[in-house]
Amino acid sequence: MPEGQLSRAQQPRLRCPIGAVRWLRYALALGAVMAAQAARTAHAAPAAQIAPFPGYTLRDEQRRDRFLVQRWVSADSPEVSPAGVCDCIVNVYVGNRLVLKFGTPGDISAITIDEATGGDLDSDGHTDLVVSTWSGGMHCCYSVRAYSIARKVRTLLSLDTGDCGPGEFSDLDHDGVSEFLSCDGSWKDRYCSFALAPFPTVVYAYDAAQRRYRIATPKYARHFDVEIATERAEAERQIQQGAPADAGDTKCAVLHPALGLIYTGRLAEGLGLISRLYHGADLDMFLKETEAAVRASPLWVP
Repeated sequence: MPEGQLSRAQQPRLRCPIGAVRWLRYALALGAVMAAQAARTAHAAPAAQIAPFPGYTLRDEQRRDRFLVQRWVSADSPEVSPAGVCDCIVNVYVGNRLVLKFGTPGDISAITIDEATGGDLDSDGHTDLVVSTWSGGMHCCYSVRAYSIARKVRTLLSLDTGDCGPGEFSDLDHDGVSEFLSCDGSWKDRYCSFALAPFPTVVYAYDAAQRRYRIATPKYARHFDVEIATERAEAERQIQQGAPADAGDTKCAVLHPALGLIYTGRLAEGLGLISRLYHGADLDMFLKETEAAVRASPLWVP
């Protein structure tokens, strides 16, 4: 008998249907194990260090959950500020697969992988990637993007948040799906300086039907009642101590709690608060201007 060949007595007998089923189950299980091992190997495979554009060199890389993040800097402009502002391109890998690329050659900005990365924002079973971009400067401008990454990359959130910073993900109602908190920065120069201006909170909630985030601030109104009450008490204190010499500063003090009410779905209550707190001769105009600006804002929903 040739070496390695089984005798007829040693060969498996598959006459019995039950034996055939058992053998098939074993083969399928073994195949599944081998496929899982191959998938783990592929996931662990190091990402290639391939420059995203000519003239860019690898500055650093970091592991964030299952994502490998490589930052490439321009050889012509290799400086990176302490805040991360640079002429940089960011590549994001899952295993050895390039899934996302951020930045444009010659564009000076800070690209940051947000701390929310690695969480499952939409509770779909895949950890997500969140990245913010800052153009530099004292305030403006920020943008934020959130992605669900499986076999395909799906955008959950894409916003230019401007003066509101990178925003924050938080599960306000503790249902396992995070909300995104930003603000409406359009009030910053309306009546007073940036430091005194109101920035009413805007909440985005994940819409499972549309598979993306949408504005839903009124749904979470009660989460901001304490903050609104604190702002109202501060406005009342300022008015009792004597209105600021600049009427615009008084308007901003009143707008802080009033816009808090208005953006959480309580328009009439917010306008009523303005009427009670503001005593300027131009009250009627102030009310009309406020309501018109609110209704014109794409970040307000009734």
